[in-house]
Amino acid sequence: MRVSIKIVIVIIALFALFLPPNAKIPYLDRNADSYFNGAIYKAGATYAVCRGINAGVSVIKESQVNASFGVGITLAVGQLLDPLDDLTERASDILITSIISLGIQKILYELSVQIFMRLLAIAVLFWVMVSFCHKEWSKTAQRIAFKTIFLIIAVRLCLPISAIISSGLDSCYFSPQIDETQNALKVFSPPDEDILVNSKSIKEKTAKLWDTLKSIDIPDMVANLLKLSYLYVAGLIIQVVVLPLGVFWVFLRIMNRTKKPKRD
Repeated sequence: MRVSIKIVIVIIALFALFLPPNAKIPYLDRNADSYFNGAIYKAGATYAVCRGINAGVSVIKESQVNASFGVGITLAVGQLLDPLDDLTERASDILITSIISLGIQKILYELSVQIFMRLLAIAVLFWVMVSFCHKEWSKTAQRIAFKTIFLIIAVRLCLPISAIISSGLDSCYFSPQIDETQNALKVFSPPDEDILVNSKSIKEKTAKLWDTLKSIDIPDMVANLLKLSYLYVAGLIIQVVVLPLGVFWVFLRIMNRTKKPKRD
């Protein structure tokens, strides 16, 4: 590499050190920001729906019909909803895990934006400065510096690129499926606790509790909660694990190919 080109690279690297720490790549970062904010908001809204169902089911479960026939007899009719309550709790746990995972990804992405330019500029300066040396160790140092530069770029681009791919997957598959399931679950309306508690007679309370139970389509709710759970588990695995690691692996493959010597 010519000395004049090296000097230009040094000047650019020094200039980069004084750029704002949050300098962003126009297309990639705009879409990454939009994806992370939208995904976290959607998961939070779905979590709120699940917690609403859980609260309504808990009201019914805790409603008991008491009768005295010489001894106290308690009919815990609401216990029929134990499986639905348990499934709602599991779906809520999955959603919390998804929100936390997306939040961690968002933090890592924002940290990479903050420190990228400075790390890259320092690595480039080191690479150019070492190239001026003609010692035996300089070639090894140059290779290490070049790999470091490539890894810094790979880490910086990894999450935005995977976020764009995730956004495409979300738009064409996950989001429509989740919206449809979420709308189906919103049909469930929690019963009025006062009506169940303040009923005057055993017969009246039993009738109201039975009407409430009949209004709940338990098989449909179970199916929707299961669908919601596996959609978020699949999305979590693909968007948080598979895509970032896959993008990073592609960058590593590119780096390995660039350092292979050409054959005559």
